[in-house]
Amino acid sequence: HADAGEIKVPRPIWDELQPHDESLRDWLRDHQDALVLDPDESDILVSDVLIRYGEDLNEEELERIGADPFLVAAAMHHGAIVVSKEGSKPTKTRVNRRVPDICDELGVTCITDHRLIVDLNFSTGWQP
Repeated sequence: HADAGEIKVPRPIWDELQPHDESLRDWLRDHQDALVLDPDESDILVSDVLIRYGEDLNEEELERIGADPFLVAAAMHHGAIVVSKEGSKPTKTRVNRRVPDICDELGVTCITDHRLIVDLNFSTGWQP
């Protein structure tokens, strides 16, 4: 169970991360134990998320959807907030559905990465 203020990533999402920046890749590797959500029963909620994409998804569609349902399922289970770069597009269907729209249907709060940075008052002290 993630405490308030913690940033956690479900394992399937973590496994999809492929940062191009070498220093970020190194930092993520060094902090993996603190960032990856411990396995729990949230995976049983994945089917509740997948049904929002469509009832008869084929293997190709499931592959295109990727790990997003694990992210939403973990947030549902833990009462957490999803952070996504995606914008809402409620008219999209099936594999083209967007995470914020799936979250909205399931009552899960979804914010942008920019809002997370602002809400946390995060800064690096970096000067251009």
